[in-house]
Order: sequence, then C-alpha cells, then structure tokens
Amino acid sequence: MPPLLLLTPWFSPAYRAGGPITSNVNLCRALAEDINIRVFTGDRDMDDVKPFADVPTDSWISWIPNIHVQYTSPSNLKYRYISKSILDCNPEVIYLTGMFSVPFTIYPLLLKWQGRTKAKVVLAPKGMLRPSALKYKPLKKRLFLRLFRLFGIHRLVHFHATDAEEVRNIHSTFGKRVRISEIPNFPKVPGPLNQRVKPTGHARLMFVGRIHPIKSLLFALQCLKKVETSIQVTIVGSKEHPDYWERCTQLISELPPHIQVEYLGELPPAELEGALQHHHFLLLPTQGENFGHAIFEAFAAGIPVIISDQTPWRNLEAQKVGWDLPLSDLEGFVSAIERAAAMDQQEYDTWSRSTHQYALDFIEGAYLKARYLELFKSA
Repeated sequence: MPPLLLLTPWFSPAYRAGGPITSNVNLCRALAEDINIRVFTGDRDMDDVKPFADVPTDSWISWIPNIHVQYTSPSNLKYRYISKSILDCNPEVIYLTGMFSVPFTIYPLLLKWQGRTKAKVVLAPKGMLRPSALKYKPLKKRLFLRLFRLFGIHRLVHFHATDAEEVRNIHSTFGKRVRISEIPNFPKVPGPLNQRVKPTGHARLMFVGRIHPIKSLLFALQCLKKVETSIQVTIVGSKEHPDYWERCTQLISELPPHIQVEYLGELPPAELEGALQHHHFLLLPTQGENFGHAIFEAFAAGIPVIISDQTPWRNLEAQKVGWDLPLSDLEGFVSAIERAAAMDQQEYDTWSRSTHQYALDFIEGAYLKARYLELFKSA
C-alpha cells in the first residue's frame, strides 16, 4: 500500500474537537497493519494555549507500529514549514480531514495546485459542507469555496464522503463531475454489553456535544421543560459558545423539580465512556452530523438514542434503537423522552440488546477496512 500522510488540526491525546479526532484515531489503529501512516497535527487541544505535556514537538515520533505523528508548534504552522514537511515525507497519498483550516487543508491544497507534489489528495469535508455548518462564519467559507472552484482545485482531489447526504453536499458545492467515494467514518468496535438497572417511570439521559447552537442543547432543554416524568440529565461538552451557554443555564434554572440537570464539563474519551455506561439514553437533537461518534458510542454501549433526523442514523424506533425526529417536532421529542422514562426493566433490556446488536451489525456489514484501503490505493 502507498505511504499515507494525514493532516489534521487535532489528534490523540486531543479530544475536545470530538468526532473528527475519534475517526482519525480509529482509522489509524485499524490500518496500522497494512499501511505506513504519518500524521501531521497540532501540538495542543482545541482552544488550549499550552501544548501537550511530555509530548515532543516538531519532530516525528512513533505512536504505534507503522504510525508516526508530528505534533507541530504554532510557530511552524506556516506554509514554508508545512510544504517542506509534506515534500520530505514524499507520500503517495495526502489525506485531508476538514475544509477550512489554513495550515491543515488550504496549505496542502495550494502545494498540490502549484504542482509541487505528485501525491494524490483525498479530501474529507467531515460535515463542513452541510448547510447547518455553512451558516456559521458564512462569508469566510463562501469566499474560500468560490476560490476553490475558481482555481479548479476540486478537480485535483478525490473527495471522501461519509454518507449520502455528504455526497449531495459535495455535488451541490462543486458540481456533478467531481470524484467521490462514500465510506462511513471508522467507529470504535463495540465491547460486551453491560446491563443497567432501569426503574419504571424514570430515566437518566446524557447529552454529549459542544455547547454550540449546532448541537441544539437549548432545544433539548426546551423539550425537557415540557416533560412530566422524572428525568436526570447529564451534559458533557466544552463551553464553545459562552453566550449560548448562558441561555441554556437560564433555562436550566426554570426547569421543574422532577428534571435534574448536571453539567460535567469536558471529559476525555476514557472517562466519557465510563460515564455513558451509567445512563439509559443519549439525548442529542443535533442540527447535523455526518456520522456522530457520540451516537455510535451510545449504540455500542447498548444505550438507545433520542436524536434528530439530521444524521445518517434513521428509522431507529422500528428497530428498537431509539428515535430520530425532525427538529420541528418538539412535542415528538417530549413524547419520546416520556416514552423512554416509562419503560420497565424488561422492555429497556430488549431495546438495549437491540441497540448493541445494531452497532455490531454496522461494523460487520460496512467492510470498512477494505474500503478505506481501496480508497487510498485507487485515489
């Protein structure tokens, strides 16, 4: 297999950017036996002012066998340094995850456009072309996409879409003649199912996501305000949008006594996995996910979900995996939460087993490793 260079703003031990980090870590672990991968990334987590402790910077270090990572300091995230790093690696394939990062997407694309590298480029938008994502900082993004088309960069890359919706987003942005491969993100392989005690008439819900309008925490709280049964809610996520969090905390203060809310802040992956096990359902009425690793991790833990219909995970209720509902249907969310709380132990166990099996079936049926190897081989 050809050597692969992956450029991404954040990589393990970073975790605050959520799904994209999880996808890349899972991908590297899965392909490590078949391909040599170099990961060029930043030296700190999202929004941190200090680099990772005890992690060497600006040099290649072994992460696991066949995977080397360079954690790059901000002073070296310049075009000259990045272009030299790419050329020194001499990759056959460059894999870019994201659309709008100057050092990790735009600079490598510029290098390709200038003809300075013969490497094939695979570009994964990672949900950044969804209308719900483009409405934030729209002027800068529209300008970039206009220049992208004007200079014909879309003809120099092979797009990687993670679902049919992203294929449509790419076509609507760059036209029908671009090359696209549709392969889902790499989730974590599910472990054994742990049983949870489920009292009738009560449920523990977890919200996992950035505190940002796109994740719709405020909408979730508006739904909970109308719920008439006993609910405990745990919120996990970074306060990325402080004004939005203030609106959420105001609404939390107005919730009735039978709705209890706890905010845990940010949790690294291992702690999040442990905390998730103590909950009955995931509540995430997101405005858009191209995969939703928090959702899949709930599936893998046997935790049914209450989510929007803006993800790849659809028709869940019929499979006893949860509910996927339009964001226009607030009462539908209220009804789903109350239905979840009303489940007794026997019914909840049935749904939990169905949810866990749903995750296992996805892994088995997706043939992900072979499809990614073929993507990088034929790009």
